[in-house]
Amino acid sequence: MKDQQLNDLQSDLRGLRMEATKSRSSFEGNRRRSSAASGRGTIVKNARRKSSARVATRLELVKAHVYEKNTFMGTTVRNPITGQVRLEGIEDWLDFAFVDLWTRPSLTGSPEQLIKDRYMFKPKALVNRSWIYHGMYFEDQTKDFESEEKEKDHVPAIKRALAASCIDSNISGGRWSSVMVLAPQLFPIVLAGEITLMIVCLVTFLFCLFVAVQTNHHVWYRAQRLVTLPMRLIFLMTLFNSVSVPDLLNQGKVINVLGYIIAVMMTIVDFTMGDAAVVLCRQMESTYEIVQELPHNVWVCRLSNGQPPATNDVQAKRERGVIDKGICGVPNWDECLDLALIADVHGLIVELVKPRKEEWTAFLRIYQQTANPVKYMAQDSFNVMKQTLEDIEDPTRRLKNRALNATYLVMLNDGRLVTRSEVDAGHVMVEDFEDGEEE
Repeated sequence: MKDQQLNDLQSDLRGLRMEATKSRSSFEGNRRRSSAASGRGTIVKNARRKSSARVATRLELVKAHVYEKNTFMGTTVRNPITGQVRLEGIEDWLDFAFVDLWTRPSLTGSPEQLIKDRYMFKPKALVNRSWIYHGMYFEDQTKDFESEEKEKDHVPAIKRALAASCIDSNISGGRWSSVMVLAPQLFPIVLAGEITLMIVCLVTFLFCLFVAVQTNHHVWYRAQRLVTLPMRLIFLMTLFNSVSVPDLLNQGKVINVLGYIIAVMMTIVDFTMGDAAVVLCRQMESTYEIVQELPHNVWVCRLSNGQPPATNDVQAKRERGVIDKGICGVPNWDECLDLALIADVHGLIVELVKPRKEEWTAFLRIYQQTANPVKYMAQDSFNVMKQTLEDIEDPTRRLKNRALNATYLVMLNDGRLVTRSEVDAGHVMVEDFEDGEEE
């Protein structure tokens, strides 16, 4: 009897397991079919998007949704040997091509339409100044102020970074370490065959490497060549006094002479391309003086350096572009070559310049090939209610002078900005208002 009950129980359990297996298989099959259908739908959607983008005549730009104020803080890294500053640890979705001072979620238009947008700018990253800014910022984070009175007088790190003297152009300016020469110079020194010279060269190499790493700081990075100069002069004197080229030639040691000549040439390169370049490039160091402060970390700054202002440079004025007076407060921006529009884009210092039509056309070609919208960072400095600096200073300006309403901007569904007078005159097509609803 017990055996019969046990067999019945086993058969029941076996049946339950079979039913569970069938249910699980059916569920997994439905899930695979639904995921496959969803995947096919996504593929079809992407294919349609790419096919429509190939013939598109309007570029689509979307806002990068970044909510952290200091997203790029700490992403600049300076190589202590080469002196080059680069950005590291930035994810692909943070890559952006433009900076928008207007408040809007997206923008779509042809190159002819986009070049008329007065609030969209192209960023030129000032990576060297951003590295100094990050160093000052983290230094402030770890610094304890002695009293509240001193904290009130404290200047923010971004303003001190703008006032700091550094080279913003993409040149080394002799900021690289002598290690770049001393490391490969060890090989021809060995060929020279002088043991004293080998030891002095090795000690100089290790000392310069130590100084390069220790002075890789936003305050001391320019002093590494000055600190290592005495040791390098000792190596230079040892180089010229320890080896006699005529004696080596008389002994037939051609390889030793060749190694010695190469070592001497490399030392000359170090002093001419390094130390001499530091002195000559001092005039290329620049500082920024804040002239006008715009909302949300945007400033009109005056650039000052050791070079004379190029007031008659027609080519520079042509390439500079015109920034609207309502944004910068300067009526003749293209003629003021000493002014720059600087922005702190989530911890990255950039100079804002007007993009040319050729650049808009180039991005349109990329959009036609990839169908990926171009991303931009939004500073949200201006909006419909505050369109100019005058509106920010006097919010009731439009109410006091009704004649200004015709020149005020209206945002279309595609993100483009047109004046109210253009809308009233019928220069804006009805389709421009319906684009957003069709999507």
